[in-house]
Amino acid sequence: MEASHEKREQSQQLLEIAKTGVERAIETDEEEAIAWMNQQLENKSDLLIKNGSITEKSRS
Repeated sequence: MEASHEKREQSQQLLEIAKTGVERAIETDEEEAIAWMNQQLENKSDLLIKNGSITEKSRS
């Protein structure tokens, strides 16, 4: 049950990042919005937004 709650919270956080990212893209430009979203995601997971899709970061 706890894992379900955690996933729901994580989904809500990702949705907020996405909504704010779209607003930023409209208000400024897509590149700036993607950079902002990647910065937010960097603190939350191993995901990046690249070419409009969420992808896994490459591991060096």
